[in-house]
Amino acid sequence: MRPIYERKGDCVIKACDVSELADILEFYKATLGPDSILARERKFLDWQYYDKTNDNYNFLCIRDTNEGVSASSGSLLGVLGFIPNSLYDENIAPDSDFLWIANWGVRDGAIKGLGLTLLNAFHKLYS
Repeated sequence: MRPIYERKGDCVIKACDVSELADILEFYKATLGPDSILARERKFLDWQYYDKTNDNYNFLCIRDTNEGVSASSGSLLGVLGFIPNSLYDENIAPDSDFLWIANWGVRDGAIKGLGLTLLNAFHKLYS
C-alpha cells in the first residue's frame, strides 16, 4: 500500500495504487457517465496517467475510512489526476519537470470543501 499523505476526519488522502484502478474507473462512470472515455477505456488511462518508472497511476484519491475500513477499501469520494510533463519527454530533468492537473473531482453530495482539501494535499506534496 502506498503511503497515506493526510487524514481529514473520516477521510484519508493517498496516492492510488495500481490495484485501485477499477475504483477510479467506477468513480468516473458514476460522476461523468458510462460513455466517458475515463469510465470505459483503461488504455486511455494507461497512456495518460500510468507511471512506468514507479508502477503506479498518477492520481491522488480521497477515501472515506469511516467505520474502520482500510485506507484502500473505503468509498472513493474524489480523485485528482496529474500528468508529469516528463511522461511525454524523457529528456526533461526531474528538477525541471512540472505537473498538469487533470480530471479533478468529487462525488455529488460530498462534504463541502473536499475537492479543495484534495487540491491542497496535492499542492503540499508536489510543490
